[in-house]
Amino acid sequence: MEERNKQDGTPSDFIKEEILLREHFVKYDNVPDVEDELKRFHVKKQWISTRIVVIGSAIAATMLLAAFAYLYLLHADPSSSTSDYLVYEERSTVDEVLLRSGDKEAINIEEAVSSRVLNGKNNPILIEGGLSYKTISPQVAVQEEVLTVPNGKMVKIILEDGSEAWINARSKITFPNRFVGNERKIQLEGEAFFKVTKDKNRPFIVETKDLSTQVLGTEFNVKSSNTQQAQVTLLTGKVEVLDGGAQQGMILTPGDEFLRDIKGTVKLSKIDLDTYYRWYEGYFYFDQVSLGEVLREVGRWYNKDVVFENARVDRLKIRFTADRKESLETIIELMNDFKLAKIVIKGNTIVVQR
Repeated sequence: MEERNKQDGTPSDFIKEEILLREHFVKYDNVPDVEDELKRFHVKKQWISTRIVVIGSAIAATMLLAAFAYLYLLHADPSSSTSDYLVYEERSTVDEVLLRSGDKEAINIEEAVSSRVLNGKNNPILIEGGLSYKTISPQVAVQEEVLTVPNGKMVKIILEDGSEAWINARSKITFPNRFVGNERKIQLEGEAFFKVTKDKNRPFIVETKDLSTQVLGTEFNVKSSNTQQAQVTLLTGKVEVLDGGAQQGMILTPGDEFLRDIKGTVKLSKIDLDTYYRWYEGYFYFDQVSLGEVLREVGRWYNKDVVFENARVDRLKIRFTADRKESLETIIELMNDFKLAKIVIKGNTIVVQR
């Protein structure tokens, strides 16, 4: 409790922000009653009481959904216009999980269930939620496999060495049908969670556009795209992350998150690991994440673009968890219940109106 009280809005905790506020009031607001403005500021900074919503939905039997959220307002930038629009284009026209093996034509693995295109001798076998390469014959020629996962879906892969990977929506992974040589290397665009089988003689390497992550055996999450920061999060074990062409990497220990923003700035921090256990278990889970980032993930899952009519609302912080099996309407209803932003669905777009 002591640590939280330090953030509960007592004047002694906001000395620097008070100085900035006083300067702002004098410069922009024709010198109002500064003490009254500061009191209102501290009230805004206080923790808003937690609200818990439990919703039942019927899928063969009643399934419970728990949604817990917490939001607070950030200090607004006086130079930011309240009429600025902010648009995130997350929608995709592709809705099939596609697998391309070698130089063969890509197939929809969901259709392959009925057509029996896949088998366990020369090809992967279909398992619940994805594919397994563990039964691939060692006599089969090595070839490149490319799996593309669209918005709204997640696929599990068991690689030939027994390592497991959960590929998130709007992601692509490239890997060999079986590993040969002294390393196990794959390429990733998007996000995936890995549980790597230990092999001290063959490091497991995940390459993205800007990063290379090397492990011997561990659990970790990798996320990378052209429009967002790249990140590597370690849950168990130890990994080494190389940024670009760096000769020496950064060693991560459990709970570490390596971030590289689009400008190339690198940061290492400790984070809440639940975020990275929950998504591959089928849940949205956000802990003090901006509303913009949350809705981008929601838009990606439900295949919707996201528009903020007021760009500053994008910076609201939120704690929120919900089952990804729920409808988009249910998710939006839960978010609207906190009354700090009005969110509506208009066709293929999620619109935040204030």
